[in-house]
Amino acid sequence: MSKTIDELQQELESLKLQREIDALKSGTSPESTTVGSGKQKPTRHEVKLAAVRQVICGFSHGLFGPISSIYYAARTNYWLPTLAATGAFALSVPVALIDFGFTAAVAPPITSAALFISKSGEARRKIGITQPEQADALITF
Repeated sequence: MSKTIDELQQELESLKLQREIDALKSGTSPESTTVGSGKQKPTRHEVKLAAVRQVICGFSHGLFGPISSIYYAARTNYWLPTLAATGAFALSVPVALIDFGFTAAVAPPITSAALFISKSGEARRKIGITQPEQADALITF
């Protein structure tokens, strides 16, 4: 007896629902089995980094500088960009007399934003997602 396409689609949907129910009963989320390669569930730290909106991060660093760097560091628990921006500021202070503080005003925010954005992209690739909204969906409280 051959099945029609509609019957096969209904059977496929029921199998998907059953797999989700089994995953919920076993205590794992259904998303963790389909994320990336499926080998291991991403850590909360990686998901928070992947949830960073990269364009907004860049603009906020340009407008608010150190405040933005501290905000993103506290939100993602990734303090390396803030420390690197502090180092960039310390290195640019001696040059401030020559360029009237331009390097001290521009180098730290660019350093911090570049590190946050690159780490966010790396976390997204590792998890296997492309958008920050997908990372938001993975965050479980």
